[in-house]
Amino acid sequence: MVPPNARAQIEALRARASALRQLARRLDECAVHRLTHRAGTDVWTGPLAQQCLDELSAARRRLNRASDTCRAGAMRLETQADHLAMLAAAVVHR
Repeated sequence: MVPPNARAQIEALRARASALRQLARRLDECAVHRLTHRAGTDVWTGPLAQQCLDELSAARRRLNRASDTCRAGAMRLETQADHLAMLAAAVVHR
């Protein structure tokens, strides 16, 4: 059995990982991802059309990087939780 203080830390790490994955999903669902299909020179003309498309594309890239960063952070936290759980179990079984 894992000691209570270690269990609390493990649960906290897993909760933080879950929150990061949820944030990543929310970032993936942002309206900006759908807007690029409704913008650009095929929808309207002029220099502002391309500027709008460029800005939306840049925003999408930033959101994608942020969601990737959230997922990577979640994986690191899960790995830390797994490692802590193994260490705690090893201490208990000594």
